[in-house]
Amino acid sequence: MFAMAGWDDPEGRDWYARFLQESLVVGDERFAELRQIAVDHGVTLVTGLNERAGAEAGSVYNSIATIGPDGALLNLHRKLTPTHTERIAWAAGDARGLRVVATPVGRVGGLVCWEHWHPLARQALHAQEEQIHVAVWPDQPEMHVLASRTYAFEGRCFVVSAATYLRLADVPEGCARRTTGVSGPSSTTRSYASTAGRR
Repeated sequence: MFAMAGWDDPEGRDWYARFLQESLVVGDERFAELRQIAVDHGVTLVTGLNERAGAEAGSVYNSIATIGPDGALLNLHRKLTPTHTERIAWAAGDARGLRVVATPVGRVGGLVCWEHWHPLARQALHAQEEQIHVAVWPDQPEMHVLASRTYAFEGRCFVVSAATYLRLADVPEGCARRTTGVSGPSSTTRSYASTAGRR
C-alpha cells in the first residue's frame, strides 16, 4: 500500500479496502481461532496482528495480542506511533496496552518495531517487572537484533525477537507487482517479501 499512497490512486483505495477486510477484529470469528489455538495447545500465545477497531471501522492498528492458555485475552497493545509511511496504513495507538501481564511462563510484555527506541515505553515495561519481552519486527536486520539484545540487557529480562516471514508467493499478484524491489527512489532497503518459493 505504501507504493500506492496517492490520494487519487483507485488501485491504492482498492488495496486498502482489502487490507481493512483482512484485518482482525478482536472478538470476531477469526480472532476466536487464535484463542482456540492457545487452548488446544495449552500455551500463552503472543502474536502481532493488523487489528481493525471494529467491523465497520476504517482504522487499523499495528497490534500485539497476548492470549492465555485458557483462551482469555490478557493484553492488547496498539503501536503507539506508526513510523514514517506506516501512518498511511495504521492509526496511532494508545497506552492502555503498555502493560506486562502474568502468565504461566512469567511476566510478559511486548513492543512493536521502532517502539524499542522509545525510552518511556521501554521504562514503562521495565517498571512492571517484565520477565519475558516479545519484540515484534517486520524483518530482522542487525539493527533489530542489536535493539533486542540491548532491551534484554537494559531490562534484565529474556527477549523473544520475532520477525515476519513472508514469501513473495503469498503476496497477491497485483500488490507484489507494485511493492517488490527497492522501497524508495534512493533506498538501499529491499522489500520484506522473500522470493523463496515463488514460481
